[in-house]
Amino acid sequence: MAIDFTKIDYLAHGSLVQQGAYRLLLRHKLFDRLAPFDPVLAGTFPLDLVVKGSDLDVLCCFDDAARFASEVVLRFGHEAGFSIQSTLIDAQQTVVANFSLESYPIEIFGQSVPVTDQQAFRHLLIEYALLVRHGESFKERVLQRKRKGIKTEPALAQLLGLEGDPHQALFDYQLP
Repeated sequence: MAIDFTKIDYLAHGSLVQQGAYRLLLRHKLFDRLAPFDPVLAGTFPLDLVVKGSDLDVLCCFDDAARFASEVVLRFGHEAGFSIQSTLIDAQQTVVANFSLESYPIEIFGQSVPVTDQQAFRHLLIEYALLVRHGESFKERVLQRKRKGIKTEPALAQLLGLEGDPHQALFDYQLP
């Protein structure tokens, strides 16, 4: 089944964990509050690869990093554990904010790159295709590795026998 990851509706029909995340996002109007920045959920929650400590990764696109950072501080600066930093990732000016909502760790990740072109979104699509292709037992083996502290990309790369940098190896991987 194809999922439109640019919307969060699919979470309402997912696992109990995904449904809980969906209700949290609606309750706090997180995506409404970030609407000017085209928010998209990426990472483990869309893939239902959630383990203890997994955060809700929200990708955003901005035209002006300083304005985006200011808006994020204004909208979320009062939340528990709030922090924000500006850095370069993949040669792109990046703003990353972290905080908690009802004990869910949240990460807002903004770049001037359209969300659907950001590395995390591209990884989401690749990882989803791999999970669909290889089935439920493969997904369970990924989760077993994640429970041992291995991140998603390295876990997938190990299971697929990919060498080198796991992020790049997944980009280069061709589905059979």
